[in-house]
Amino acid sequence: MLSFSFAARCDKGLVRAENQDNFCLDGVSVPAELMQGPTRVAGGPSRSGYLAVFDGMGGEARGDFAALTSAGLAAAMRPELSRCLTGDEIKARVLAFTEQANAAVAKRSREEGRRIGTTMAMLVFRQDAVHVFSVGDSPIFRLSGGKLEKLTQDDTFAQLLVRRGELTPAQAARDPRRNSLTQHIGMIDVTLRLHCSCGLPVCAGDRFLLCSDGLTDMVPMRALSSLLASAGSAQEAADSLVLAALEAGGRDNVTALTLFVGE
Repeated sequence: MLSFSFAARCDKGLVRAENQDNFCLDGVSVPAELMQGPTRVAGGPSRSGYLAVFDGMGGEARGDFAALTSAGLAAAMRPELSRCLTGDEIKARVLAFTEQANAAVAKRSREEGRRIGTTMAMLVFRQDAVHVFSVGDSPIFRLSGGKLEKLTQDDTFAQLLVRRGELTPAQAARDPRRNSLTQHIGMIDVTLRLHCSCGLPVCAGDRFLLCSDGLTDMVPMRALSSLLASAGSAQEAADSLVLAALEAGGRDNVTALTLFVGE
């Protein structure tokens, strides 16, 4: 029988005045006042659960509100989500949460007359499989058999042009539109599109990472893979990843959630 351990570390970084990241760790979210300092949370061993990261849109007003609101609503769905066993049930519950979060953030956006939003990346884990959900550009990675694989796709203008064949992946990585979102929680008058990959097999030894782009913009993929592989625990992995981003300059808020699968 598989056993899951998980951890989170979040830091506002070395440049930003405030932290607009947030997260939910199997029903646990962090109050706003605690998110402005370094935050560490760990959990497990567990047989099932879920993790989610939210990256408030940093150049936009009230990204912290969008991320905090979404994280709180994600934490509140734990009792219902824990009763969902099949991929279809899980997908329906996460979709309902996403629509609820989108409505709450969009309402605030209309009231203030300005764009407010956050990304979301969520991983629901069960004994037989994991289920991946995302909106925006916060990634989820799986390290399995020594290979680091990205499980999500980015909702950015640059990636849209890649899918259309107008940019290569290498060009998109340098394109000024690489951080311009086409989808996010808080969309107004546009249908929110939730990316879903349900029923991905999971096995002992797999390691997962959910993060904000404050990590991936500062730490190369090879270093991410190495730090995730060499860590002795989920908390050690989350700590070392965030510290690597800070040592590289910490230009943005940085959040790392890690999930280790054992027997």
